[in-house]
Amino acid sequence: MKQVIVIIAVISAVLLVVANAACPNNCNAPNGSCNSATSKCHCNNQWAGDDCSYVLKQLTSGTPYSENNLPTFGWAYFYITVPQNADLTWSVNQTGDGSGDCDVYIKLNEFPTRSNYDVRDITTDKQVIIQQTLVPAGKYYAGIYAFIQCSYSISVTTSAGACANNCSGHGTCGPDRVCQCEPGYSGQDCSSSDKITPNTPIADTVGQGVWKVYSYEVTTVPATLTFVMNQTTAGDADLYLNYRSAPSISGGDYVASNTSMMTETSITYEALVKGTYYIGVFGFWVGNNPGGTIGYTLTLVTASGTGNCANTTRCSGPTHGNCTSTGCKCSSAFEGADCETMKAPLTEKQTVSGFVTDSAWNYYRYPAVENKEFTISVTQTTPDADCDLYVRAEGKPDLSEYDWAEFGQSSRFSLTVPEPSNSVWWIGVYGWIACSYTLTVGDRTNTSCGNGVWDSSIDGCVCNAGWAGAFCDQKSSVLTSGTVVNSTVGFNEWSYFTIEIPEAHSLEVRLKETTSNSTDRGTVWLYVSQEDYPTLHNYDQSDTSTDDQVHSVHVSSTHEALSGTFYVGVYGSPYGKADAANSFSLVAWFTDFK
Repeated sequence: MKQVIVIIAVISAVLLVVANAACPNNCNAPNGSCNSATSKCHCNNQWAGDDCSYVLKQLTSGTPYSENNLPTFGWAYFYITVPQNADLTWSVNQTGDGSGDCDVYIKLNEFPTRSNYDVRDITTDKQVIIQQTLVPAGKYYAGIYAFIQCSYSISVTTSAGACANNCSGHGTCGPDRVCQCEPGYSGQDCSSSDKITPNTPIADTVGQGVWKVYSYEVTTVPATLTFVMNQTTAGDADLYLNYRSAPSISGGDYVASNTSMMTETSITYEALVKGTYYIGVFGFWVGNNPGGTIGYTLTLVTASGTGNCANTTRCSGPTHGNCTSTGCKCSSAFEGADCETMKAPLTEKQTVSGFVTDSAWNYYRYPAVENKEFTISVTQTTPDADCDLYVRAEGKPDLSEYDWAEFGQSSRFSLTVPEPSNSVWWIGVYGWIACSYTLTVGDRTNTSCGNGVWDSSIDGCVCNAGWAGAFCDQKSSVLTSGTVVNSTVGFNEWSYFTIEIPEAHSLEVRLKETTSNSTDRGTVWLYVSQEDYPTLHNYDQSDTSTDDQVHSVHVSSTHEALSGTFYVGVYGSPYGKADAANSFSLVAWFTDFK
């Protein structure tokens, strides 16, 4: 009988272990408990994540929390609950020796991830401030992600603040921080108004000291806007025009006006910037009109473009569209005011071409297969051009919101997205300096290796001696022990060197920034690798300090001699000037192994 009881107990224990093992890492008990029916963890307070392994702390306004040595690729989560229209100021400071890299992600009512967030900061700054104003009510989660193991402190402060944009001067702020707009205005900040259509008169009235505001969206520039107002009753109404916000007399916020007392008044304005323009009718004097209002008709009689797209955007290139006297006429495959967005998603190895003027964008989409990396290759086809490449999951990238970016100024460059999610990735080509280009998405081919050969086993180029880079198009120079080399490197570009070591105890590589402005710091970074030419992601040692003009890397061995080829990379950091080369002196030396 005892044997039966023991057997039953053992079986029960085994079944319990199996049930608990259905959840990842057994929910890191006691951090959480496993629901064997769903194989999902239910995390206890202060823990989060699929396996309850991430810290989850509630923050109170103004009280910091600190953590040391958050491991690389690890997360820590924090939350705070706020009412409607609160202001949030998040502060994250990296502590310790400052060698790590903490990224910050924020999301309302759910844990943020690297691809799902409301706002983020993924810079290498040691102090990060993120401000959110007039936020909806709810629980705000902040995720600290250790791109490189880091120590940090985090705090958040909340404040009531004021109404949005102080109601744009066209409303009063209520105790609930909601604007009470004047007649003729609407929207959260009282900046919205009725829209006006070209050559369609609007008949309306306005009271004394009161505004009526109408808006018009300019999509092609330059454009000539002519507004004509005819008063239909006695009194005096004035015209004011402004860009981006409703006009205001007290603040002088208008770009054109007509305050004459004529029955017919007009404003003609040459719009050079795209965006929303607001035409305001202000009732200056009502007179003896019944009802205390002034009657008028308002007409936008012209809103014509001048066809200047031929000299500016070029409608994003001949394959995207053609420039006409009224603006861009897009081909069937593209859309947008400048034909900048391709309608259909790109297919693997499809090649497209385009043009971006200064500070302009072209956009494409690519449906990635989960965990199958893809490479975007760009060839710039105009001299002295600079196209930059930005990639973002599930949304168009911009200069501040992106997941991956490549800023190379060489004529050919590429960007590889490793282990992408199974989603649509937006590709943005940005014109730092106006450029024409071709773009291909998919696996790189052997046609890319200018001074090397394609190796399918590594899905990349194997460069000939003296050449480096993804396309084997960057010349490498040879260093001699103890000999100083003076050179320059461009913004977000590489200069490569090699040094041969027969047998040595140690290798010292030292770089000094020699840019004429002695106050510049961190414009050049130093990388060393023994396997291959270093990149921003693959290297053995580096010095990327931003508070010193001297950078050094020391490689040593206490047991076996150092020998073979060592690769040195000098990179023009993002802290340098985009339109200037960064000069430096470089020296490397080694001690003989005896």
